[in-house]
Amino acid sequence: MKILGFVSFYTSIPFWANNFISSEELEKIEEEELKNKLEEIVFSKDNDDFSIKIAQDGMIILRVYKLENNIVPWNDRLNNPDYTISNDIKNWNDYIEYLNAFYLILDSSLFELEKQTFLEINQLTKKDVMRAYFAYFDSLEKFQGCQSASHNQEPIEIYKKNRLPDSNYHLIKSKNNRFITKKVLEHTFENFEYACKDYNLIKILSTLLRSISEYKEGNNQTSILFSWFIIESIIIQIWERHINSQNNSFNDGSKRINKARKKHLENLSISVIINLLELMNLIPYRLYVEIDKIRLCRNKIVHIDQDYISTNNDAKESILCTKNLIKLNYNLDIFPNLGLIISPITI
Repeated sequence: MKILGFVSFYTSIPFWANNFISSEELEKIEEEELKNKLEEIVFSKDNDDFSIKIAQDGMIILRVYKLENNIVPWNDRLNNPDYTISNDIKNWNDYIEYLNAFYLILDSSLFELEKQTFLEINQLTKKDVMRAYFAYFDSLEKFQGCQSASHNQEPIEIYKKNRLPDSNYHLIKSKNNRFITKKVLEHTFENFEYACKDYNLIKILSTLLRSISEYKEGNNQTSILFSWFIIESIIIQIWERHINSQNNSFNDGSKRINKARKKHLENLSISVIINLLELMNLIPYRLYVEIDKIRLCRNKIVHIDQDYISTNNDAKESILCTKNLIKLNYNLDIFPNLGLIISPITI
């Protein structure tokens, strides 16, 4: 027998995976059979980088091989001079980046293919995820249980609510008629697999989810700043790629762009770089205008401009601009669900 660990979470809005189960059908199933039904893996994919599973009750379960290889076994920690708590912090943070990226791509795929917006995505932290364990007996796979990633036990309570037959939570889920089809799950896997080839893209998608999450809550300044982190990062990537592409060597062994010149070019202000990229047709003019507008918003936020009040529209435009830059630089199209989830203040 072999035990393997994964990291898992439930989305903020519950759903059935792969197919819909009616409340009438659920009420006819015996308790033990229902438990097996709820934890059944209905979608599973593996490649050289990761393994992803999705259970019938909507639990999303991920194992990233390179992150698992970095984990120091519990029994070896006291005798390993290289182990510190920083190892665990980094592994958890890296896993959160992957999970947030997957969550964003799932929501994007659901909107792109089905025009559904019910997920209401929110950024994940260690307080939202669990360590999930599976036992393997030859070709058989059996779910073993979950452990919270932090002292916060809320993810475990959500897990129990979804899994325990006597909680009746699954009946509420069926009455809301929310499910995600295999077609959407397949499309999500394909885009996530593509994103996993470049960890920079994983971090960018995770940060974009944070921007969208803040926008949905009406935290416009924070949303704009998260979007700007991505925009600046991608602009610098495009600029450095262009510099390197122009760095020819001459017959005497000298280079067109020596160290001093390269340092000077890389130290140009982001405003100058954006202008140069547009003049060289490396970014479209309309995108340049959007980027420069967001740059000005960012500057006003950072410098605490008392006359500037960030708006929902500013945050929304920053997210859409970021989406366009991701498409330009990574050839990945994201379809963000930008519905707000703010309740009105009543008297």
